[in-house]
Amino acid sequence: MTNLNHKKVAIIFGAGGQDGAYLARSLIDANYKVYGVTRNSQPCLNHIRLKIQDKISLIQIKSVTKEACIELINELNPDEIYNLMGPSSVAYSFENPKEAIDISLANCLSILEAIRLSAKINIKFFNASSTDCYGDINAGAINEDYKFSPKSPYASGKASCSMAVDIYRNAYGLYAVSGILSNHESVLRGTNFVTMKCVHAAKLISQGKLNTLELGNISIKRDWGWAEEYVEAMRLMLENPTPQNYIIATGKTVSLEYFVDGVFRFFDMDYKNFIQINKAFIRPNEISEINLDAQLIEHDLGWKATSKIDEIIVKLCTSSIN
Repeated sequence: MTNLNHKKVAIIFGAGGQDGAYLARSLIDANYKVYGVTRNSQPCLNHIRLKIQDKISLIQIKSVTKEACIELINELNPDEIYNLMGPSSVAYSFENPKEAIDISLANCLSILEAIRLSAKINIKFFNASSTDCYGDINAGAINEDYKFSPKSPYASGKASCSMAVDIYRNAYGLYAVSGILSNHESVLRGTNFVTMKCVHAAKLISQGKLNTLELGNISIKRDWGWAEEYVEAMRLMLENPTPQNYIIATGKTVSLEYFVDGVFRFFDMDYKNFIQINKAFIRPNEISEINLDAQLIEHDLGWKATSKIDEIIVKLCTSSIN
């Protein structure tokens, strides 16, 4: 039953991750009643860090089936549903390829089918996709018209979900969209991500607690944004009168080496004295460079990334010493 004190009701699948936590806080601040679907009904660390553990209602679902999703929709009567589930990194997907593709797609289809079969016809659905779906494209800047060419199980799973969303929008008239997100970071990232791995290692090296940082290919180039801004783009996409997929990115691409250099300079060190290249960390079929055009979302919705890479480096490094 909808709480009349709340403007809208939202369900976030994958509410415990970086994006899910920030999105939940953003929706709560906008006077939404927010339900978070997780595998664990206990408050997660990210919710505690953002001080929303008492403001989000967690629902434990161990298996995201169509039947479970239908029951959830009938009980909660949501206005919006966000699908942020799936493997969080490319490296994990190479270790667990079946999960990266099969389970990601099955979860997404379960939600889409539940919405299609629901008596409530005006539910809006957001799916978190990835610019990794484009693979390596020799172009000045990739926009929404480019075809997907995934190079990893992670990207294949994301691409499959995105195509399913398009099918349900076109075949059944659902308000269903995919936000095609570039890499985006925050203080909630763990050291299993290369950005925070670099920050954590540089801090320890500056304290004399570590000697070297082992990395793979530091010449790769990515578009790094700030997660708190990206979840605002997700919200805006569901406020759009017309369902439309958008690339969510900064439009600025830099190398991992640039990122590493900035991190070590923050700690007054020269990264060249501490980096060791380890071939074990070089991913199979690695995307060498990706350049993105995020002009469409700025034109249509007025959203534009404001945190630049140098500012992001300072934010991450500052958080590590506070």
